[in-house]
Amino acid sequence: MNIFKKYLISIFLIVLLINTAYGFAGMGNLTPIPQDTSTQKPQDLKNATGSDQDLIMAQHLIEFDAMTLKSQNELFIRETLIFRNNGAKDYFGPLKTWVPDGSGNIKVSKSEMMTGGGLIPLDFNKTGNIISWQEYVEKNSTLPLLYAVEYTVAMEPGASSITYSKKLAYPALINYSYTGKPGLPVLVLKITKPQESSIKLFDENRNEITTGVANETGELIRFDSLQFKELNIEITGSSAIPAVKNGYGTYAVYVVIGILILLVLLYPYISKKLKEGNSDKTSKVTSSPNASKSKEEKSKSVSNPVQSEEELKGNSDMEKDPKRKELGLKLKELETKYKSGDLLDEEYEDEKNAIQNKLKSINKRSK
Repeated sequence: MNIFKKYLISIFLIVLLINTAYGFAGMGNLTPIPQDTSTQKPQDLKNATGSDQDLIMAQHLIEFDAMTLKSQNELFIRETLIFRNNGAKDYFGPLKTWVPDGSGNIKVSKSEMMTGGGLIPLDFNKTGNIISWQEYVEKNSTLPLLYAVEYTVAMEPGASSITYSKKLAYPALINYSYTGKPGLPVLVLKITKPQESSIKLFDENRNEITTGVANETGELIRFDSLQFKELNIEITGSSAIPAVKNGYGTYAVYVVIGILILLVLLYPYISKKLKEGNSDKTSKVTSSPNASKSKEEKSKSVSNPVQSEEELKGNSDMEKDPKRKELGLKLKELETKYKSGDLLDEEYEDEKNAIQNKLKSINKRSK
């Protein structure tokens, strides 16, 4: 694997880890909404009524993913609302819903009730806790539009419980009647939470709500009719909200992991460069006369078990021939470097053979 490929793999792993640490708004087990574009149906605005007294809430889905609190200390909410017009005229005017205090990152969009329907962003107004947007609702429509309202609610880090409140009716502002079709729930809660935590529901008077039909895990709760105007959801547990000051803590951990991966991949290349640099410095020092004398003095205290046949002829021959003397010093220096771990086996063998071949050549010429 060349260096360029190593860099590409490292960058990919770091980006993947960072994206995992941070995540995206709305990620998790929430119900997907189609993202294709959609065509606008004809609207007769002149003959439409501005009174919303005939509008009902046919179905209301509230989803939230408590698992996003692990990295963001925010509760992500998505509400899907289906309005139905039971009047004699089409309706044109504001549709409304209530959001908790401190809600942020608000988005409103609509989608056709069919597979592949489009998700269209809508402009909206926020007055206090009320979100409203202008819309056209056909009378007695068999395929009413879906409206998605997304937002986040900040939570206190380190708390042992999560509390989420939703007003389904608000005096003089939101008073839609929740009327679903027979056999279909009018309100559905979809909650993603830590496994060890538990869910409790309360109404506006702090009375516990137990009339809903829940699945085995209690994370999907359905209501065929409503006997309350306000819904309070509490998730309790020792790790309901992990104590994370901000998202940068997790981000930093994954960045460190990415850097470590990068260093591991580049280690062979860096190690080779460092050894080449040390080898160049050593060869320059050895070539100078004064350095040769210093090396000769140091080599006397170092044993050299690997010696060539020519070296065994005695130090007198070495001293008579300066070239042989220099090669002998290089051979001893090579042995010292090899013992200290500065040379690989292959490098050591190659350099040793080269020196011994030069010594053999000199011996042949001197005979």
